[in-house]
Amino acid sequence: MKMTKPLTKPFREETLHIPVGFICNNNCIFCMESRRTRYLERKDIPISFHKKSLSDSAGKFDRVVFTSGEPTTYEGLKELIAYAKDLKYKEIMLITNGRLLSNSDFLNSLVDKGLNMVSVSIHGHNAKLHESLTRSPGSFGQTIKALSNIKKMKESGAKLEFTMNMTLTRMNYMHLPEALKFFIYFNPRRIILNFFNPKGRAGDKAKLLMPKYSDIISAIKKIDPKINPPYVFIDFPACTTKEFLSHLGSIEDYHIRRPNQEITGDLWRDDLERGKSMNEKCKGCLLINKCHGFTETYLDLYGDKEIIPFKKLPKIL
Repeated sequence: MKMTKPLTKPFREETLHIPVGFICNNNCIFCMESRRTRYLERKDIPISFHKKSLSDSAGKFDRVVFTSGEPTTYEGLKELIAYAKDLKYKEIMLITNGRLLSNSDFLNSLVDKGLNMVSVSIHGHNAKLHESLTRSPGSFGQTIKALSNIKKMKESGAKLEFTMNMTLTRMNYMHLPEALKFFIYFNPRRIILNFFNPKGRAGDKAKLLMPKYSDIISAIKKIDPKINPPYVFIDFPACTTKEFLSHLGSIEDYHIRRPNQEITGDLWRDDLERGKSMNEKCKGCLLINKCHGFTETYLDLYGDKEIIPFKKLPKIL
C-alpha cells in the first residue's frame, strides 16, 4: 500500500539517549537491535565517548536515558550516572531488563550515584510466558526480585520512580488482564504497553509475532474495571485505541550519538516514529498530531481496515 510522510509534526518528549554498549544478558525474540549488533557485542565503547555526549548536551535536555543493549552490564555505568548528576540532568533514567538489579546492593549503588528513574522490561506475569520471549532461563525470577527491590526502596523514601514496560506480541497480548493485575502490585508510576516494532532482528519474525491492534483492545476490555492500572499505549495509531484513547502515550524524540560516529560529530535526532508513517486515509484526521503512525509491515500483514480517521474530536479528550 502507498505510504506517505506524516502530515503534521506530532507531540514529542525530548530526551538524550546514551546507548552504553551492545552486550545483553537476555536474548529476546522481538529484539530491535540489528544482526550486525550481534557481532559488536564484545566491542568496548570507551566511557569518554559517552561523557562527551553528556557534556555536549548539558543544559539542552532535562532527561537522560541509559539504554541498549542491557546497560547494567556496562562497567562504567555508575560513573556515567554520577557524571550526569554533576551536569545537572534532572531525570537520570535507566531502561533495563532488571536482572542485575536483583542485587539490592548494586541497585543502591546506582541510586547513590544519582539514578532517580528506572524502566523495567517485563513481558508476562509468570516465568513460562516471560521466558518464552526473553529466551533466558531464570530471567523472570531476577526481574521480579529487582521490582521488589525497587518497590521496597521507593517505599523507604528513596528518590526513585519507576515504570514497567511490556512489549506486546501474539504470544502475550491475550494475557494483558492477568499481567496488568499482577504488575500493579509493584505500584509503578506507569505501565508502558509497547506495540511490537519490526526493527532489527524482530523484522524476521513479524509474521509470527505482530498482533492486531483490535485484538489488543479486545484484551484490554477484559480488565477488571476496579483495578484501573496506569497503563499507556506506545506505537499505536490514535484511532485504533478507540474508547481507550486517553491512554495513548506521547511520542518520544530522542537525541543520540551512535558509537560508529566520530566523537566530535554532532548528536543526531532519532525517534520512535522512524520507519512508520500514515497513508491517504489519515488525511484530515483531527488527531493526526497525536498519532504514532504504523509500519508498512503492519499494512502488509493486516491492511488498513482498522484505520478510521477522526472527523470530529472524541468526547473522551
